[in-house]
Amino acid sequence: MVFKRRDKRPVRTMISDFVWPRGGWARAFHYTKHRLRRLPDSPEKISRGIAVGIFTVFTPLFGLHFPFAAALALLVRGNVLAALLATFISNPLTFVPISLISLQTGFYIVNTAAEHGIGNGVQFGFHPPGAHMPPPPPPPGFAGGPDVLGPNGDPGLPGMGMGPGDGRRSFVGKFVDAGEDLADNIRALFTDAEPHWEGLRIFYHEIFFPYLIGGIVPGVIFGIIGYYVTVPVIRAYQTRRRGVLKAKLAAIRAKSGQAPKPRSKPVSETGKGR
Repeated sequence: MVFKRRDKRPVRTMISDFVWPRGGWARAFHYTKHRLRRLPDSPEKISRGIAVGIFTVFTPLFGLHFPFAAALALLVRGNVLAALLATFISNPLTFVPISLISLQTGFYIVNTAAEHGIGNGVQFGFHPPGAHMPPPPPPPGFAGGPDVLGPNGDPGLPGMGMGPGDGRRSFVGKFVDAGEDLADNIRALFTDAEPHWEGLRIFYHEIFFPYLIGGIVPGVIFGIIGYYVTVPVIRAYQTRRRGVLKAKLAAIRAKSGQAPKPRSKPVSETGKGR
């Protein structure tokens, strides 16, 4: 296996190396670049794999980047290993800017579409100047009252932790609410507990969907840039590497003082077997 380790690392070491690799992120970057350039494939095919790997890191499919990048690489006839290696562009150092680019692009697209009568916009993120986004409506059957209103008179929503004085949930709070709803729904599959969907619904409409839509634009742009930048670099590296290998082989032959021997003919061709 190409990526198989000889020594098994404990979970704590794996988490530590993920946050800060041994030797630092600079060494990890150069190692990944070295592995990409040495892949045994054409420069165009390797670069197509890199392009789809870059595109993948702008999507919110966390935990599925590897299979998604591999599937895209097969679809565009790119190098699968190159696509997998390129997903390491998303790491603890680059995750925040990549996410912000995708989210802000998605917020802009969704809210701009809402201004033209397409969709309802989102309640968090980028809003065009002067735009007013109404508060989210209460769920069906929920009777709000003064004791559950936020500071702006917004109704509190059950299952979201929006009690007196809480107002709308923060960005991190929406992740927490979605996680709690997911855990409750999994528990409800095996018990008589009631499932909750409000946190997941808000998370999907206000974070996941804008992230998914917004990641397409920068993903395509940076993927195309990555393709056209890496093709000449990989081609030049492979050409230079072939030249170095030929020079080493010629030096070994010259040092031994022997020219390459011609292949001997089979016995049947020399007539000795007659």
